[in-house]
Amino acid sequence: MAHVVNDSLVAFVRLATGGTVKLHAGDTVPAEADPAHVAGLVERGVLTEVKEPKGSRGSGGAGSSGDQS
Repeated sequence: MAHVVNDSLVAFVRLATGGTVKLHAGDTVPAEADPAHVAGLVERGVLTEVKEPKGSRGSGGAGSSGDQS
């Protein structure tokens, strides 16, 4: 599951590797975000959990090579 910043909000998300990243409304939380911090932001209504579309990763592999002609 992915998380996005809710409308009209800005989130400062802590990264598991250290540091933070500033995200604006509609931005997706990076995979390296601290899961506990993300959970807290969800509880406070800053972030919303969304399902990632099926095939969003790697779907362009085989099909895209034929489209380049």
